[in-house]
Amino acid sequence: MRYLYLLSLLLLIGCRQQPSELQNLKPVTITVVNDGSPVDGVLVSLTNKDPQGAQSNSAVTDSNGTAVVATTIRTQIAKGAAPGTYIVSFDKTPELPSELIPTEAESELPENVQMDKQRKREDFVEKNRVIPKVLESYRTSPIELSVDKKIGAQLTVDLAKYKMASP
Repeated sequence: MRYLYLLSLLLLIGCRQQPSELQNLKPVTITVVNDGSPVDGVLVSLTNKDPQGAQSNSAVTDSNGTAVVATTIRTQIAKGAAPGTYIVSFDKTPELPSELIPTEAESELPENVQMDKQRKREDFVEKNRVIPKVLESYRTSPIELSVDKKIGAQLTVDLAKYKMASP
């Protein structure tokens, strides 16, 4: 009986440990600015260039424009990223003004009116874009980040530098 108790305890402790992929993470901090001013609310995503690096790495910038990257594997999250080379992409959708926010009643409107409202929303988002299109996808982003196995990584990105670039 005592052995069964010890075995159960060991299994319980083993199940609570982080996956091995989360145990060797290094600190990664990314600061996003636009012409030197911090940009808050930007989703920063890291895509591992190594196809074996399947974990999800992301963070959202704070009021100082700083994002502390975290890694998600299965249902567990830990700060940092595994050593390696990543493509960095960014996303921030402008907040729609109240008159452009879709409502339930909108579905009752004639189709041409619905399409007009949708076009206005798309125009608003395009005119108020914060993130240059080239940086929105890992497929087009030219920004690479190397996470060192000893010290991690820090990166500052000025969005203004990429305003004229297109995918």
